Amino acid sequence: MEIAAGDDFLSIVDETPAERRIGSGKNQQPSAPLCVCDHSKSLGFGLMRKYLAAVVLLTPLAAWGQPLSAPTGLVASDGAYSTKVGLAWEHVRDAKLYRIFRAETDDASAAQPIGVTPSILFYDRGTAAGAVRYYWVRAENGERVSANSAPDSGFKAPGKTSNFGPLAPLEPPPAPLGNPVTAAKVYLGKTLFWDEQLSSTRTVACGTCHAPRAGTGDPRVAAGSPHVAHPGVDGTFGTADDGVGSPGVPLNGPDGSYIWEPSFGLRPQVTRRKAQSINEAAFTDQGLFWDGRAGDVFVDPVTGEPAFAEAAPLESQALETQALMPLVSEVEMGSLGGGIDAVVARVEESQPLALAPSVPPALLRWIGDRSYPELFEEAFGTPEVSAVRIGMAIASYERTLYSDQAEIDLYTSEIRAEPASVTRARDLLKTKFCDQCHRGGLLGDNRFHFLGVRPDDEDTGRAEASGRALDRGKFRTANLRNVALRAPFMHNGSLASIEAVVDFYGRGGDFDSPNKDRNFVRVLGLTEQDRADLVSFLHSLTDPRVAGEAAPLFDRPLLYAESARAPLVLDDDAAELDVTVVEPPLLGNPSFTVGVAGGPAGAEAVLVIDSSQPARGSAIPAEASFARRTVPLKASDGSPGYGSVSFALPSDPAMEGMTLYGRWYVNAGGRIQTSPAFRMTLFAPLATAPPMTLLSTVSAASLRLGVVAPASIVSGFGQELASVTAIAEELPLPTTLGDVRVSVRDSLGVERDAGLFFVSPGQINYQVPAGAASGEAAVTVFVAGRAASSGALQVAPIAPALFTANANGRGPAAAQALRVAADGSQSIEPVTAYDGALGQHVAAELDLGPAEEQLFLLLYGTGVRAHGETPVAARIGGEEAEVLFAGEQPQFVGVDQINVRIPRSLQSRGLADVVVLVGDQAANTVQIRIR
Repeated sequence: MEIAAGDDFLSIVDETPAERRIGSGKNQQPSAPLCVCDHSKSLGFGLMRKYLAAVVLLTPLAAWGQPLSAPTGLVASDGAYSTKVGLAWEHVRDAKLYRIFRAETDDASAAQPIGVTPSILFYDRGTAAGAVRYYWVRAENGERVSANSAPDSGFKAPGKTSNFGPLAPLEPPPAPLGNPVTAAKVYLGKTLFWDEQLSSTRTVACGTCHAPRAGTGDPRVAAGSPHVAHPGVDGTFGTADDGVGSPGVPLNGPDGSYIWEPSFGLRPQVTRRKAQSINEAAFTDQGLFWDGRAGDVFVDPVTGEPAFAEAAPLESQALETQALMPLVSEVEMGSLGGGIDAVVARVEESQPLALAPSVPPALLRWIGDRSYPELFEEAFGTPEVSAVRIGMAIASYERTLYSDQAEIDLYTSEIRAEPASVTRARDLLKTKFCDQCHRGGLLGDNRFHFLGVRPDDEDTGRAEASGRALDRGKFRTANLRNVALRAPFMHNGSLASIEAVVDFYGRGGDFDSPNKDRNFVRVLGLTEQDRADLVSFLHSLTDPRVAGEAAPLFDRPLLYAESARAPLVLDDDAAELDVTVVEPPLLGNPSFTVGVAGGPAGAEAVLVIDSSQPARGSAIPAEASFARRTVPLKASDGSPGYGSVSFALPSDPAMEGMTLYGRWYVNAGGRIQTSPAFRMTLFAPLATAPPMTLLSTVSAASLRLGVVAPASIVSGFGQELASVTAIAEELPLPTTLGDVRVSVRDSLGVERDAGLFFVSPGQINYQVPAGAASGEAAVTVFVAGRAASSGALQVAPIAPALFTANANGRGPAAAQALRVAADGSQSIEPVTAYDGALGQHVAAELDLGPAEEQLFLLLYGTGVRAHGETPVAARIGGEEAEVLFAGEQPQFVGVDQINVRIPRSLQSRGLADVVVLVGDQAANTVQIRIR
């Protein structure tokens, strides 16, 4: 579709793809464990020279003045769609418009303009299926024009172009008339979304609870840490109504001081509901949040009037509304009495993303050395920072967070052959009436239902927003795209796995209510094959760009709170006081707060911070090299004595990297009580700190982002992870390989070095330390002694994953078959064969043999060994298979083995899925073939 240069944005908004990394052929899944492949994409110096010699500009540069920088990062989709080619690129500072060019060859002089957009996303629908085309993008702003970008090629895949059926691929979401999407607003929104400085304690960003690797849900809840538990309506932990939520901020006042909260004390509070995914949130027409309380009309919180002067019929402004609500929530990001004005003030005063150890290069270049008012000026025309503008920018970014390159999209478009299991699952959606709520491209309905997760009087859900009794206990239907990334499930996080969700619906829910629609929520009578098919279908809804947090659209900054920069509380079994130290030790932090609890009310608490660890003894240190503060302890509602001190940290750059130790002391009637000591290292703002890269860690077996187990094998992906490539050649595994060391700091603050299998600039394979505690761990990669990369790891006792023959987490199992003859003799047989034509391993046929023989499948995986009393089960081809052993494989570090008897009833089954479950946690599905 060609668009004249004079057409405005609203006329081409349907040509703008959403936030996603486009180009399935160029953006591969992570490679195999121990792979030394280069995963980067090179344009080629010859191509660049040819391009630079033949840049095409429709208007001479002299007519425009000094040119803008040429756009970078252009990616065109390679067969991801059957109706279009998707383009995405990185925003150029001060650009207002982008002009797109296309040619049949990589000759820039032959390129013709095909459209314009103020966004960084574009769809080309005007090419023939299978025809490779070359693309360039140019930045303009009415006065200046850039050179063309480097080219990229893409093509539209042969496939279905209409009549897609009920699961039609997504098109870009609409934007309100008052807030059209522009590249500058998207980049400003992305900056705000990932900036923890927006919270009252500078510890929580929007992205803290909405990370792409968790399907834009909260990655911290997956590991089952006690820090994500909410006591429910009864206010008591350990009872049936407990739920899982997102840790926010300690209850605090406008002055930064901490206030005792009955359920959480001075610890970060936890939301009473699990954070919903914001993928596809832009498609709502019934408000947002589980209860729909974020309405479809955006109201200026300062004036109380509608923020937009005009609106299209039925348009939703719910994204703008919801963007501001967590900022002022005293649980999530705000403070008691702080209000939106305090948020605006923090934004005005903060250096953009000052806390982030790592920022995507394109976003970092766009920010430069500018302040937030300067960024607002580019996005809105003036430097004013306001609540409405904050909401508009964050909503613009969120409108780009939708995913349409899942496997299911390739199947629906007939680009890729659909597995029989997915086809059967589609039929189940109809026959079991699942599609009454999970329908369309979203696999949702934007409506509210009582499902029977908990009684309707515990959390009244939608009724809180609507005031209607008929809405008691109803919650918004979850859209299912990327659902496999979002464990645990339901509004209270009560179901640990997808398998548990399927079982929940299969039994018709757990509780009744007059609001329950029994036509849809009822006993389904699912067979084991049905169950396996539905699980397979739900995994097909994952967009790999979302799971991999892939640039240019799903990449993100690394958060301070998930890095090793957060203060560390040291173990001390003799401590009588609790210390809360979560805020960033950032040079220049205007309000650094440390809390204490446990002493007698009325006593004076003394905080000592020194260059060496303050001693625990019979006297309170009289002085300290860094800080010594006192506060009288107070009590309320039966609390112990508590207090906090807030003070500004110096901004002296010479103090960067200084390590300090702190401890609280209380004189309790002549007896000195102490807290555990804590350690913190002062760090500089982003603009002056040495850059770090973001490390994304997956199971080395399944290649899935999610929880990993202690002693399991994982693969970390990033940039500048090593200066050399090296492979461990002896046991025990080295903790330094080449010039690389990997440190893992677990949720209890214990730091351990990881054993290393392999290091390279783009990939590190390592073993999670065996003693790592459950919860979120911070992983730091040191290269030649410098902290070069950092990321978060979700640790759980059990995280089953199976190795595959092609090292991609799916398809033929990395396994062996053990045949036991009638006389007891044993032989080992392969379960895969290499297909030279396909260039990959395929499942080899296994012959079950005569009735008196037994055939066992020896599966290799990781994350299983600590299952203890938790049962391990297996299904092959939908049939139960006996598990004879599941535990540590003695010959290979980090590898576990599961021995399964292959049922004789599978004779002549052909290709069969193998599913291993540890409790209700399923490993990735692998395959074998049975003659």
